[in-house]
Amino acid sequence: MNSPTTTSASATTRTLIGGRGADRNLEEAALPSQLGVNRIQVQAAGLNRPDLYDLEGPCTATSQSEGPLTAGMEVAGVVEAGSPPSRHLPVGARVMGITTGVFAHFALAWPI
Repeated sequence: MNSPTTTSASATTRTLIGGRGADRNLEEAALPSQLGVNRIQVQAAGLNRPDLYDLEGPCTATSQSEGPLTAGMEVAGVVEAGSPPSRHLPVGARVMGITTGVFAHFALAWPI
């Protein structure tokens, strides 16, 4: 992946977005954010059978129900923006886990 793009007016990221099959594209999108959730700078993403179902199949393997599909579940990276519930994972902490929408430069991860 190319390095993320940020501007002073608005921050964006490149993300694999779209429907299934040939309807997907690599696009610029707003940085993901959600209160109480860590934003991870993706350094590696796994590709496995559920991702293939999401990208090619007639069904979805993930629970993403709103907006265009952003596939990918397995992620490894660095905490780029922390959250109060996960003080044990400060900005810069190396993390790995399972979430949704990781075929992007940035993804959201819920602390456990």
